[in-house]
Amino acid sequence: MYGLGKTTLVKEVDHDVEGFDRVVVVIVSETPNITRIQMKIFLIILNNLWNQWGDKDLKNIGIPLVETDKGSKAILTTREQKVCKHIRSEHMVQLNVMDDDKAWNLFNMNANLDNFSSEIIEVAMEVGKECGGLPLAILPLARVLRGKTLNGWKLAYHKISSSRLMHIEDVPKQRKEMHT
Repeated sequence: MYGLGKTTLVKEVDHDVEGFDRVVVVIVSETPNITRIQMKIFLIILNNLWNQWGDKDLKNIGIPLVETDKGSKAILTTREQKVCKHIRSEHMVQLNVMDDDKAWNLFNMNANLDNFSSEIIEVAMEVGKECGGLPLAILPLARVLRGKTLNGWKLAYHKISSSRLMHIEDVPKQRKEMHT
């Protein structure tokens, strides 16, 4: 699913990991074009892996499989669990949308709603619900609406709640931005 925070999670791993010669993050598009990767002990992060990948593809770009592993590791992110199964991942971590309380806390913190009227907070809660617990929707929306008037919040809610595109799962961000 789009917007759960997979990219943010692997960026945190990228910053905090130790014991590898290199950490390589490759954003994998739907039609990948990946250059050759040198044989070193490395952690490679393949972000947004699509369903056509398998063991042969990993070998072709130099990612060692478990039986030939010399200490190198790979982290893969994908929207589809079947990708992990297809390449026989050792460990899978599934990210889910945030529960309502956590989502509201994140929205409230980024919209800075502490000193606003109950009317604005009521509309803000409805706007926050439209984000569906997705941090990638919550953060920019809350920040854009920070400091807006009641009319600004109502207008935002009307636009978001009437936008069918915001409710379609796995629509790439660029396409959603083009239509909102």
